[in-house]
Amino acid sequence: MSPVWAQPESQKRVTALTAMPRRELIEERIELRRRWIRLAMAEQPDWQPISRLPLIGSMIDGMLQDAEEHCQTLLQAAPKPHVLDDYTVGRVFEVFGSQKNDLWLFEEQLARWKID
Repeated sequence: MSPVWAQPESQKRVTALTAMPRRELIEERIELRRRWIRLAMAEQPDWQPISRLPLIGSMIDGMLQDAEEHCQTLLQAAPKPHVLDDYTVGRVFEVFGSQKNDLWLFEEQLARWKID
């Protein structure tokens, strides 16, 4: 594969998108978490016992890791606005915006464990 600076513009965008760390895996994990949250919120959230702390902790850790990886990718692309198309940038904002809006569920679960 030729260096990025030697590629035509359309190929640079493809290279930038494929260089995103585990993009499909990350989006799949985010969607699974969103489904879990939607199911938990269907009526009253199904608050978990403290024995589920490792599961909730791993979900929070995974969300943080995904966000940090995407942040680094976006920071690398910031000085080169031609690298990411509008759809990709919009999708990142949509996914992580939705995820941010769902953080209250984790905060409430942790607060309930703290009281117990």
